[in-house]
Amino acid sequence: MNSEPVRGSRLGSSSSESIDGVTLSPRQTISYTCQNQHVSELIFAAEVETPDVWECKKCGQLAKRDGYVADTEAEVVEKVARTHFDLLLERRSRDELEVILQEALADLKQRRKKNAS
Repeated sequence: MNSEPVRGSRLGSSSSESIDGVTLSPRQTISYTCQNQHVSELIFAAEVETPDVWECKKCGQLAKRDGYVADTEAEVVEKVARTHFDLLLERRSRDELEVILQEALADLKQRRKKNAS
């Protein structure tokens, strides 16, 4: 293995590959607008069915595709923020969480007694 440094190039700079002769697949640009009037433009392949709603890149609200009209408001479902407790309930039952809580409290009390003496 050669121990001399590589000269004339930087790590992480740009690719040395060329795009000459490369044919890109057909694309379409779709615009989505959220309630705060942020516009997100996304590029999709031309043959795919584009989603009617997309998460706004700036504020996280649901953005509707430009020109999309929902038949009912039920079609556009708001994203519900899940709490840490909701995520815990997906993995464990309330009884399991109660046992874990009691074990953690007992451990905390034991450490406090040890540090107090």
